[in-house]
Amino acid sequence: MKIFEEELNKVYEIAKTEEQLNDFFAHIAASSLFTEPPFLYILKCQLAVDSNLENEIREEWKEFRKGES
Repeated sequence: MKIFEEELNKVYEIAKTEEQLNDFFAHIAASSLFTEPPFLYILKCQLAVDSNLENEIREEWKEFRKGES
């Protein structure tokens, strides 16, 4: 996966449910280029150049959440 581990861990912290994950991606898509905190800017740039990255993040997120059960 091309995303940095730190950014992926932040996604895990922010999105506890699939609805929150959807809201997270909607927020990134609607935000300005200079998104705060900085990890959102990095993630937004990565999503812009890799169309499959969101799917990869979603799959990693599902695996992470499955491990919590």
